[in-house]
Amino acid sequence: MSGNTILEANLRPPIELWSTTVAWSIALIALVAPWALMMPPLLGLVCAALAVGFGWVRLRQALRIMRYQRGLKFTRITRVAPSRLPVGKDQLYLGQGFEWTQQNTQRKLDAQRKEAEPFVRPTPMELRLSALGSSLVASVAREIATAENAGLPLSRKAQWMRFITAVGGPLNPLYPHLDLGGSPILHGTGALEECPVALRQTARAGHLLVMGTTRVGKTRLLELLATQDIH
Repeated sequence: MSGNTILEANLRPPIELWSTTVAWSIALIALVAPWALMMPPLLGLVCAALAVGFGWVRLRQALRIMRYQRGLKFTRITRVAPSRLPVGKDQLYLGQGFEWTQQNTQRKLDAQRKEAEPFVRPTPMELRLSALGSSLVASVAREIATAENAGLPLSRKAQWMRFITAVGGPLNPLYPHLDLGGSPILHGTGALEECPVALRQTARAGHLLVMGTTRVGKTRLLELLATQDIH
């Protein structure tokens, strides 16, 4: 369903994949064997193009559902190299975030219902695959350090492991996830709407109170602010 509607149905199987499969199958038949659909080649080509477009739209809708549910299961981590921080003269970059609205409150209540557990709780297989991805990333980091110390290029094996753990982002079952404690649901309700959060430079003259429990990012925020002042 569209993200602009009031009522949502995000906690459900991504059934759009079925219509994507059907549409692309029709496109293949219309392109390879248009006579099977009683079409001339030119009309088959047009039909194939329309079916591919429709399948692509349905695939994007399915991926949005899958990303949303993945965000409820695992906390999303934003990784930005210091050289890529959006430093500006008028504002400070604080990280990625979203505005909490009534829609997020409703999403949180929906995710806490008993029948929603299959869509918000990681399965044992998902946990094992994520742990495997974390071990692969750690192995790649050790090989990178060894290669840099020896002045040698990174091995093909390490390059391949780095690729399979990074491609696809959070939808990759081998994507490593960190256990930061707490419930990922709070952050997951707005993970798809995340955008850069900034603080005006003029606001730095006043007092700023940063509150949070252990391991929620207070030190990282101080590090982020200091990095931008240095650069």
